[in-house]
Amino acid sequence: MKKIIFSLLMILFCLSQFSCENNSNDISTNDSIIKVDKIIELIKKQKIISIKNKRIVGELDFTKIVESNPDLQVATSYIDCDICFINCNFQDSITAYRFESKTKTTFVTVFQKNICFLNCKFQKGLNFKQSDFIGRINIDQCDIESNIIFDGSLFRTGVSFCSTNFKSDVSFVSSVFNGRTNFLKSFFKKSFICQYARFRENVMFCDSYFYGYFDFSKINADLLIDFTNAKFSDVVLFSNSTYINGLKLAKCELKKGVTFTDNNIYKALDLRNAKINNKVLFNNNKLLEEPNIQDIQQGENYQIEKSKNIIYQ
Repeated sequence: MKKIIFSLLMILFCLSQFSCENNSNDISTNDSIIKVDKIIELIKKQKIISIKNKRIVGELDFTKIVESNPDLQVATSYIDCDICFINCNFQDSITAYRFESKTKTTFVTVFQKNICFLNCKFQKGLNFKQSDFIGRINIDQCDIESNIIFDGSLFRTGVSFCSTNFKSDVSFVSSVFNGRTNFLKSFFKKSFICQYARFRENVMFCDSYFYGYFDFSKINADLLIDFTNAKFSDVVLFSNSTYINGLKLAKCELKKGVTFTDNNIYKALDLRNAKINNKVLFNNNKLLEEPNIQDIQQGENYQIEKSKNIIYQ
């Protein structure tokens, strides 16, 4: 509830700035279609972007804020304005990362203020690889048809992907999350890959659905990772990770079982009331207490296997 209120407040802020500032933006409200060239032009002028109920045509490429320079190995675009899209339909991809093979230049983006997508549809993919989000990012209640990539991104404040429908692969490899992270009530139709990620605040996946392969490997988490009441239809892997404040999968449904291997778990591994239809494998983990498997609902193929675990009590 707090996250939803925060999102609405941020949207209202963007809209109020749009209406009150003479220099906010000059996109005609009568146009149902907006070309991305106009949006990029306004961003370059550091205008607040607040767009509602529009069809966005063309690839929205944030790397175009900086000019190409063959002398630079890394060229950084600095986005110094709030950006808010509400109920928009993006016909083409959105990117904040680009590698130019001719000049051997990597283009990346720093978002210095907030960026918000609420109830938007994305016909193609989102590529925010190696982006730096100084402000908050919200992608809530959206439909995303193609791949979403945040590999190597840095989230300095809060992140929200609540009630979003991810219809293709999702990747957060080597991402760093410094603020609270929410994936509440979201749908992941294909794979979710989160290897080598670092979480410094609470992470919420409660009431989410994972239909494809789920890989939560080589994670470092300072606070609780909470999957309460999530549903997993495919293989689930938690491996080679460190959970300082515990891992919670209470009331989860795990149709193909779950593997925990080579983890350090300093507080409870909570599987209470989970519904598990296949093998649960605990292998070579270090824990402060036995996994809590109280009142597990055992499916037809349920079995539990433990080997080489160390319990420090």
